[in-house]
Amino acid sequence: MCRFLKKHLFWSVVGFIFALYFVFLGIIFFAPRVDAQGRGFIPCTEEMMNRLYQCEKNKVWCAVKIVIRNNACDMRVIKKGFSLWLEGKQKTPWANYYFTPIIEPATDTDENFLILDEKEAEETLRQMEELNQKANVLKKEQEKLKNEEMPK
Repeated sequence: MCRFLKKHLFWSVVGFIFALYFVFLGIIFFAPRVDAQGRGFIPCTEEMMNRLYQCEKNKVWCAVKIVIRNNACDMRVIKKGFSLWLEGKQKTPWANYYFTPIIEPATDTDENFLILDEKEAEETLRQMEELNQKANVLKKEQEKLKNEEMPK
């Protein structure tokens, strides 16, 4: 028995740690990414992206450090959910990061804006038709020139 533990304990512990990390990544992967209130893992992800844009020197190491910080932030979100659940402030431990997202409706429904869009689209289509006609005329002229230059 002692030999078995001695031989397999290290890899069992390492495998268990990797399994926990993959569960952690799965939790984050399936959580909502868009929310008007910015709940769950969204603030952590926004902070990570802002820091990644600021990396200038040693980009690889900078990115690794930022990803590790992001993992720590995500762990704090999970820990906070578990704490709130134990205190009775939420129904489940995952309620603070698995929720129905609130998405704000688009505000660009002004009719004048839509009319301008339609006019611009019609103008663009007309210009494209003109360019296609000119391209066809040019192709025909090129073919005529090639036929005239070829010796018989």
